[in-house]
Amino acid sequence: MYSQIFVSLFLSASGLRLSYDQEDYKNGADLKSKTKVLHMSMSHPSDPMPVDVILMHQRRGLGDDENDNVINTMLLDNTPPWLSDEEKTSKNSGLTRLYNSPSELISVQGIDWSVLHDNKNVDSVFALPLEHLKRHDNLVSKCWPRGSVTSSSPNSDRIKLSNWGGMLTFMNRCRNADVDLCAWFDSDIIVHRNTSSLIGLAKSVFRDNPTALILNPPNPCEHNMADAEGTCGVQRTHFTSGRYMIINRTRLTAALPLSLPNGFNGCNLFETVLSSSKYDQMKMNCGMEAFTVHPPNRFNSGNATKWLQTLAEEAIKRDGNLSHKPLDQIGAKELFKRVDAERFVWGHDAIKRTRCGCSNLCEDV
Repeated sequence: MYSQIFVSLFLSASGLRLSYDQEDYKNGADLKSKTKVLHMSMSHPSDPMPVDVILMHQRRGLGDDENDNVINTMLLDNTPPWLSDEEKTSKNSGLTRLYNSPSELISVQGIDWSVLHDNKNVDSVFALPLEHLKRHDNLVSKCWPRGSVTSSSPNSDRIKLSNWGGMLTFMNRCRNADVDLCAWFDSDIIVHRNTSSLIGLAKSVFRDNPTALILNPPNPCEHNMADAEGTCGVQRTHFTSGRYMIINRTRLTAALPLSLPNGFNGCNLFETVLSSSKYDQMKMNCGMEAFTVHPPNRFNSGNATKWLQTLAEEAIKRDGNLSHKPLDQIGAKELFKRVDAERFVWGHDAIKRTRCGCSNLCEDV
């Protein structure tokens, strides 16, 4: 049923305060003054979501309307060299619009794919044990030697290598940027903002938790409020999602390269390797203040193109379309309107509609 968004909301997490036990991370706690934020995302030619609309939506969720935040948004054009000519030319509509009508708020840049096979770029983010260094165990070069991934390669290899290109670019841009915080959100992530912005909540966590380095934002299942001082509770986790993260840049530069006690341990996505590195992994749990959620996609039996069209048709039937806006833009804006209006069905109905019984029930609509 496309007139409603079904979200499972069945978990509750208690707040957690971490001890001040790492001197290196105490820097970066003072984020009370005007906070500069690098907001980055990545869009593939085949992405169905209108990235131009999504990024403006994410900016609002991050807090671009708050006077103490300055947000610089950068979109990476994820058009890797191994795509076929047909794939390269089929730019998604949102990316095409940003090229044809450049935005003052969103810059579009390509990815330097040479970073994948330059050991210095990988080594600047992850530190390997000596026995791995002796074997020149660079994950990217080992798993996907230069030129080995082509348009006919398995889709899993293409996705993983593309993911590494984007995330290495993000980490290096973050480290070298003149900003306080860096925010990565996939180009289809929906942000619901209730009483607080995600940047405001993240600043409270970084202020109160000196070991906080990389935060995952809340999902709809974490239905807790911030405390009386506006501080969002956190919980330690064993996994950092690469879909969305907020990084304290000062602490990142102090922590890099992140130690990998067991090496890369297989040909994995960036988030899997990041999660196996040695740092305090934290997730904010004040989902009643704000949360992020992933739209229906091919992994959970969703069809973004179809439901965007359905939402657009319903919106046009109600409001008309005098400005003749594209259907994908109308559908996306209608989706955000319904999210902000909290038009959800909670609990059992949502769980019944989710095919897998996995841990990301709360992260997908």
